[in-house]
Amino acid sequence: MSPAANRDFAGYRISRPLELGDRASVWEATDLESGRDVTIETLAGEAASDPDVCEWFTEAWRAVASLEHSRIVRVEKVDEQEGVPFAVRTPAGGLTLAKRLAVRGPLEPEDAVTLLAQIGGALDAAHGAGIVHGTLGPDCVLIEDGGAVPNAHLTGFGRAEGYRREDIEDLGSILAAMLGDDGGEGKGTAGLREVVSRSRDGGYDSASDLVAAAIQASAEDDVATDDETQVATSRSPRSGAGRWAAALVVLIAAAIAVAILVKDPADGPSSDEAGSGNDVAGGTNGGESSTAEPERPPKPDNVALTIDVPGYPVGVSARDGVVYAVSRDSGELSGYDQEDGKLLIGPVDLGSAARDVTIIDGVAWVTLPAADQVARVDLSLEKPRAEKIEVGSTPGGLIGAIGSVWVVDEGSGELSRIPLDGDSAESVPLEAADPRGIAYGVGSLWVTDAGGTVTRIDPRAPTTGEPTAVGGDPAGVLVVGDQVWVANSGDGTVTEIDPTSGKTSEVEVGGSPTELAADPQHLWVSNDAGYVSSVGLGSHDVVGVDLSGTAGSPQGIAVDQQVWTATGAGDSLIAVSAGG
Repeated sequence: MSPAANRDFAGYRISRPLELGDRASVWEATDLESGRDVTIETLAGEAASDPDVCEWFTEAWRAVASLEHSRIVRVEKVDEQEGVPFAVRTPAGGLTLAKRLAVRGPLEPEDAVTLLAQIGGALDAAHGAGIVHGTLGPDCVLIEDGGAVPNAHLTGFGRAEGYRREDIEDLGSILAAMLGDDGGEGKGTAGLREVVSRSRDGGYDSASDLVAAAIQASAEDDVATDDETQVATSRSPRSGAGRWAAALVVLIAAAIAVAILVKDPADGPSSDEAGSGNDVAGGTNGGESSTAEPERPPKPDNVALTIDVPGYPVGVSARDGVVYAVSRDSGELSGYDQEDGKLLIGPVDLGSAARDVTIIDGVAWVTLPAADQVARVDLSLEKPRAEKIEVGSTPGGLIGAIGSVWVVDEGSGELSRIPLDGDSAESVPLEAADPRGIAYGVGSLWVTDAGGTVTRIDPRAPTTGEPTAVGGDPAGVLVVGDQVWVANSGDGTVTEIDPTSGKTSEVEVGGSPTELAADPQHLWVSNDAGYVSSVGLGSHDVVGVDLSGTAGSPQGIAVDQQVWTATGAGDSLIAVSAGG
């Protein structure tokens, strides 16, 4: 049995596909025992039924699991399910290098060389342990793109047999792809192009040799003194002393980089590598908060796609390559291809103003607050239509959990529970004066109250625990891993809650944050002030994307292949690169 979205597989709950290739598939999943988020990679297609390929896959990933290297994904488990081998690894990076290049174009030469050194170090460590990658390419490099310089992690092992020299040639091709020199407007310099050309002729014996040559070429290009080079690079002419100083600095950096590349992989990452990106703003000590107010972000260059959606779209959900939107004024549900924005489903007439939407096992569930109803739409039908179910007064947020859909009835201050296979709702008392958002995770439902609290509810009883105080006018709530996040629309913060200790920390995002979504590395926040923010799940670093030019303001938000937000009065869905 192979993995499939929204199904259990070998003790894991499969959430969605991250990559569906001819030879391998990569899936986002949750460990059913621990509740942790993981990534599962397995063979696909003909490769999954080839005993030799399956054996190679298993041996390669078991060898990778024995490595301790900061630029290779950490493998937790290698096993098989009904003859299909799979590897479970810790999530790393928000997107592949291939996707990063497709969305944002070529890298600057200095950034390309930095990433090349990271990838080359990982490849040398693998080769030192007797592991040949075999299918090295930009789609096998995961990128964490939240800092000034992206961080790379190597994955995709075991998909095919190969040779070390082919890996090194492929490393040169990755450099060409990062510079855009395999097509389109390239950013490669003459020296770096020569490195690529030599790599394809088998001119390097190891990854570290290739990286050292690239660093040397970059250094020589940086200190070129002829007028033509100075004009072409828009740099002011340096003095002779300045040129030699720059050359010395770059060459010293090259020596250090090469020393890092060739160190014994058994040594593991250095203390600097192990600690990078882990400084937490605000921490997890109860009530502490980040003190730096984030600046208003500049106009973005990472809005990947805009889809026209009439009728004031407010709710959004994204799954399996399709993004769904529901509109308040038109009362419609529509589904669009996330790659090109093509209309795939609907519009489906819901019969009343819509508010929120979630997709569960191929069925859309939509709240209709003016009608005190929830609409159920079977998306597998050739012509989907809405079936109505009566709930409490003014339904708002909703979530799927424990075989049911749970709906916050804001007007009556209670919950409605609808079995997934049922056609009626039962009322569940709720100790909240003004309930708003709802989420599920860590075995509990979590409901925000506009009065400034979030309440934990056992859905099996159901019973409520003591409310936790958060920021002003909390709205959206989301469980990410084993932490609970709340958007506080009244004071411009998001609150992180540790369910075990009850400790909280606040992160300033500014404006009026309303709804939340997440990828493996970031919390994404829609903001009624006209922008979307990402918050590093480990670092609490805040980065914003200004959407004020869309004529609306972000409403609902969802993450799948990209980050999606509905703009309300802007009558559109906007996709933001998840790595940006």
